[in-house]
Amino acid sequence: MNRYRITVLVVCVVLIVLAVGDFYTLRRNYEPQVIAWDQISGGISLDREWVTITGGTLMLEDAISNSGELEIDALVIPLVRDIGDKTFYILVETRDPKLIETLMTYKYAFDTEHEQAEFLEKNIEMFRVQRTVSGMVVVGAFGGLMPNRDQETMRELAKSENMELDENVIFVHEGNEPAKPYRGIFFLLMGIAGIIKVIIVMRQSNSGTASNSV
Repeated sequence: MNRYRITVLVVCVVLIVLAVGDFYTLRRNYEPQVIAWDQISGGISLDREWVTITGGTLMLEDAISNSGELEIDALVIPLVRDIGDKTFYILVETRDPKLIETLMTYKYAFDTEHEQAEFLEKNIEMFRVQRTVSGMVVVGAFGGLMPNRDQETMRELAKSENMELDENVIFVHEGNEPAKPYRGIFFLLMGIAGIIKVIIVMRQSNSGTASNSV
């Protein structure tokens, strides 16, 4: 019984921690930080996790699968200021079906490298996509104070594909926004309610034990 109570308490504490994390993120990200990527030299200074990045080009020819598998449901694509950039400061994870289809065709629809190169040359505008990217920067909980496994996984995948990454490279989940406040409120209420329930049960148990001893 005690083990069950401890388990419930642990779950409730986790829910409260998640709620605090949501509230912290919402407080920092009341609106997206707009970054004019083509007007900055060096890396990016972030004030928050929710960003809108303008003036960049997605280099689809350098994209990798976010899982490292042949089956692709999302891509990790460098976003560069200039198509000649070799060091990448921003990697964007996107689930854009058009980009995925184009890359799948490029990688798997041809038998020879010559055919691939010819397809790339004829459709170069499909592989160097100028677009504004909006999404959430991948960081650990509480603004990066705690580690994030997705961030490390993407970094390892990129390095395994011989991408040259800046030391402070950032990863952006395109299309993501801060969680709505009701999620944090729900987690907080559930966590508090669970702790109160455990306390009540423990008091009733202790009261029953005391009565039996008398």
